[in-house]
Amino acid sequence: MKQLIAISYKNNKLDEKVVFKIACLLLRKDLKRYVRALKNYEKKRTVTVSLPSISRELIHKNEYLLKKIFPKKEILYKKDPLLMAGVRFSHHDTIFEMSLRNTLEQIAAHAGETDR
Repeated sequence: MKQLIAISYKNNKLDEKVVFKIACLLLRKDLKRYVRALKNYEKKRTVTVSLPSISRELIHKNEYLLKKIFPKKEILYKKDPLLMAGVRFSHHDTIFEMSLRNTLEQIAAHAGETDR
């Protein structure tokens, strides 16, 4: 399966023609495994940066730093209006959030623990 995933990409981009050819040759159960493996590979190579608002200037200003922190990863920006004054990084199964909402939730949880 790893070899199929490797040949499915050309210049770090998913090659639709190759994927279609592979999909036509696979049996149904193998096709399901292939699609699942592709999705998992995409998760591993993508870092999602969620922000309350997104501007080209903000992306341009932080692109170099993010590429340095996450080398060989695709950076995907996502607008999340529920995120108050902060940022959330998602990479595979790891989520790191620095936001006003998260800080307030941590304070409330800590206050709840000290009341006991």
